[in-house]
Amino acid sequence: MPSFAASSPLATVSNWSPEYRWIPVAGGFVNFVWSVAVGANDVAISFGTSVGSEALTMLQAVMIAAVLEISGAVFMGNQAVVTSQSSLLSRPPPEVLLMWGLFIALIAASIWLGLGTFWELPVSSSLSMTGAIIGICVAAGGVQSIHWNKPESWLDVGGVLGIIISWIIAPLVAGISSFFLFGATKMTLLRPIGSKLRTLRAMPLYYGVTVMVVMSSILYERSPPARALQTIDSTRGSLIAGISGIVASVVAYLIVVPLASKRLGCFSESPNIEMPQQPPPQLKELKESSMIDGEGCDFRLAIVDSSNSLRKTADGVWTQFIEQHVLDTVYEEDGEGCDQSPISIMRSPACTPITFTQLLKQTPNQLVSFKRLRHVHNITPWQKMILFFENKIKATIHHSIEYEQDTLVRHAMAEKFDNQAEELFSFLLILLSCAASFSHGSNEVTTAMNPYAALLQLYTYHSEEAKQAIPISVLALGGIGVSLGFALWGWKIVRCIGGGITYLSPSRGFSAQLCALATVLLATKVELPVSALHILLGSIIGVGLADSMQNLNWMLLLVFLAAWVATLLVTSATAAGFYAFTIYSPSYVAW
Repeated sequence: MPSFAASSPLATVSNWSPEYRWIPVAGGFVNFVWSVAVGANDVAISFGTSVGSEALTMLQAVMIAAVLEISGAVFMGNQAVVTSQSSLLSRPPPEVLLMWGLFIALIAASIWLGLGTFWELPVSSSLSMTGAIIGICVAAGGVQSIHWNKPESWLDVGGVLGIIISWIIAPLVAGISSFFLFGATKMTLLRPIGSKLRTLRAMPLYYGVTVMVVMSSILYERSPPARALQTIDSTRGSLIAGISGIVASVVAYLIVVPLASKRLGCFSESPNIEMPQQPPPQLKELKESSMIDGEGCDFRLAIVDSSNSLRKTADGVWTQFIEQHVLDTVYEEDGEGCDQSPISIMRSPACTPITFTQLLKQTPNQLVSFKRLRHVHNITPWQKMILFFENKIKATIHHSIEYEQDTLVRHAMAEKFDNQAEELFSFLLILLSCAASFSHGSNEVTTAMNPYAALLQLYTYHSEEAKQAIPISVLALGGIGVSLGFALWGWKIVRCIGGGITYLSPSRGFSAQLCALATVLLATKVELPVSALHILLGSIIGVGLADSMQNLNWMLLLVFLAAWVATLLVTSATAAGFYAFTIYSPSYVAW
């Protein structure tokens, strides 16, 4: 009769059997879910700054990402499979147990990455998978199976400690460089009078540096499959990148600057003075007429700021009125305006000051939201299905990036520059975002597909020494999944990166993205295992510090730090728990 007996896990599963075929099949579905989670959480690295600064819409970012992520993964992501994670593991488990462990690692990392996206936390796919692999190996062979410190690089550290140190150093380098870059741009170009003309004259330099960084990122890919790129050494690659930057500067000087100056009219304009916009007709009537309050007290509009300086010009008064209307809307809570807003209205000397919210309540044309009653018609099932998909598209691809009141106030407090001068940085920011997306497809997507490719290799060859290239089908499936994930839920992390940390304009986004891409390039050159997400966040922090410390959401940054620590702990514990439960449980043995 059958009985239960405790047996060695390796003895139970060591013999390869056709029954294991379900593992790569089920692993394919889990791997696709994993790729969707990677796209939802990681692609915002490329387009968070451009969407947050309104250089691109969310729909445009989704369409560009779909093309670049898939093409980068398929055409530039042909890397060899790394099954044993040699930089981390000193003693990997046997092949059959490693195959099962990789399957569990995909499940554990997918769960945590999905939860991080739901909570709008950029937890990083590489960090999640690293934690899951560590948990599997600790459960299989104990803590001695992990290289906690393996001196193998110029830092004289390696293993887990080397990865953690590199995740600290790289964001610090990106933050310092973005701080100085945006600070110099702000002080020399954006803040002085005539910023449009100054920025336009500096565009050839910015175009040259941007193209040089982009070309370097393409030439120094980790394992490009094209033979023409494999034969390029560092010296020749630097020379090609430098020449490309010079050519881009010349083209920008001869073509971009004249076209932009004609469009913006920079050379026909003397000082850079912004004229107030014409107020709406309803507000114009209120502006031109005096008003009588309930006590019959005649008053004129006059605005007093926090320094009690009176602005007497009509245009200045009305510009401040419109700005205060926005601020009162931001400060408004539960339908009640904030009575301590920084700007107030002074009536005649006999009357007390009132806020704009109180003034709007006394005006007959106050803004009241209402819904029109409409007759509900019966619709067909086909129309219901169309309406369902339209609503889903509006909730995902067309999702509007909205922020909370505290974030809007932080954005309002940030220093603003000339809109046309900021617009000159938009194309450069889009170019950097596209380069970052292509690099993400060729590097990060390939790395994310590595566990499943290793699982397939272990099942096919029964060995981790085969060193086969990742199949193109796996890379294409990963690119499709990443694009789908960004289209469905990418707006969550875009909102977090693109405005939740600090206010981003095109010039700020350009500085952050350029320094992040350059730092990733430098880390790749010195073979440091870095996270592009951590580098970008460090770069954004540097831009925010160049503005003001008050413009940074420090509480959100602390939450990010806690989430990164929790990522290693949770994924390690989850993967180790699943592995131990399935391997070390008593086995059913028939006799």
